[in-house]
Amino acid sequence: MPMARGASLNLAGAICTKVVLVAIIAVLSWQLGAASLGRYAQAYALLTVLVAVAGLPFSAGASRFVAMHLTNSDDGAVRGTARLAVGGTLVCSVLLAAPLFAFADVVAHHVFHDAGLVTPLRLVAVALPAAALTEAALVITVGFRRMRARAAIKLVLEPVLRLGLTTGLVLVGVGLNGAMVALVASSTVAALLALRALRRHLRPLTGVPRYEPRALIAFSAVSGTAWLATTGLVWADTLILGALSSSADVGVYTVATKIVVLATFAMPAVTQAFSPRITDLYERGLDAELRHAYYVVTGWNLVLSLPAFALLLAFPAELLSLFGPGFSSTTAVTVTMVLVVGQIVHVATGPGGMMLTMSGRPAWNLVDNSVTLALNVALNLVLIPLYGILGAAVAWAVSLTVGNAARLVQVWLLMRMGPFAPAQLRTVLATAVAGSTALVATHPFSGAARLVIGAATLGATYALAIAVLHRRTEDRLVVRMLTNRTLAVLRPRGQA
Repeated sequence: MPMARGASLNLAGAICTKVVLVAIIAVLSWQLGAASLGRYAQAYALLTVLVAVAGLPFSAGASRFVAMHLTNSDDGAVRGTARLAVGGTLVCSVLLAAPLFAFADVVAHHVFHDAGLVTPLRLVAVALPAAALTEAALVITVGFRRMRARAAIKLVLEPVLRLGLTTGLVLVGVGLNGAMVALVASSTVAALLALRALRRHLRPLTGVPRYEPRALIAFSAVSGTAWLATTGLVWADTLILGALSSSADVGVYTVATKIVVLATFAMPAVTQAFSPRITDLYERGLDAELRHAYYVVTGWNLVLSLPAFALLLAFPAELLSLFGPGFSSTTAVTVTMVLVVGQIVHVATGPGGMMLTMSGRPAWNLVDNSVTLALNVALNLVLIPLYGILGAAVAWAVSLTVGNAARLVQVWLLMRMGPFAPAQLRTVLATAVAGSTALVATHPFSGAARLVIGAATLGATYALAIAVLHRRTEDRLVVRMLTNRTLAVLRPRGQA
């Protein structure tokens, strides 16, 4: 089952990267405070958006083209696509990095109104080419339907290296600039390893490189803009908060958003493994298999995400207090719960955007993401001045719900496929039982003890409920395969 094997590799990496990124936030929040954490979040948000922009003309569509050319056994076209994607992305990233480095002081003072952002923004410019190259190279390897390089480099090595460097530099007193230097160093190492992995994938191909720049650019421009809109949706609130509010508010909001995103660790991993499978099944006209894979993937995402959402809804203050006493206010708790609702809708509606893009309909996804981003920006501009970080959370949850609903309808109308199946109701029931049991069991406790006992009770009850309610052979095979493969990835080489 190739899709499950790829999903399990991404799953192991996703667990690692989400935990590591939350650990970085914890280090910064405890050692440097909310304001410095907010500056780091704004710099990282800008880097992420610029990486998406750099990949827009060439690499955004490379995964689909590589997968399609491999299906057609066209080695030359695969090699040509890879060269265009990597070279074009490098040029674009340098063109973006140069003016950011030169005008970092202007951006810091006149956009974010924070002089403390000048050096972090310059270091973002330094990191940008390496980060963009990493993304381009690993997107191409995904087109080969092999997930090991992406999981190992982007999801494990780079964040772990960044955590180690960040912790060391912050503890010796370098502060925020040290955290940014760690970002530059880890991005550079990741880029070198990603390019090496791509070369290893391309080495067996013997065809003369054949270039299709017009087709690649046309598709990448559409799918890349859609991806840019998706990236903007994730980070727009952080950037707008920085412009309209304070870095300290951004720091509190960052903690809330990251613990919520941690709950969705499985969704990007499983969906990324699913993406080349969509192209493969669609190109071969296997609609029944594609329809089946669509709702199975959605089911996996729900099984792996809902217990974490239940924990967030049941114990938000206890979780937020792990980052310091200033991060668990009533407003922060409310923000967390609003964000959870938006993410539940996101997970439950399935990988609709990926279905549209990888089946050759990127324009639909572009429209959806652009409208969603526009709605999000408009709501942020209205609600943040009135309600601060709570306004940002509401804007994000509402726009995410609207965008996912639109994609759900479009996939049904265009492909007559939906992500829902009766088994998903059993997952919802298992989550409700587990969450209710945890609340009852922790009623006499408070603080850290309440969180530990609640998490243990919820996890055990959920596992038991899933075992009882999910009796299909397919469900058990999927869970067993993901578990075994994840353990195999994490097990040291040579160990039985």
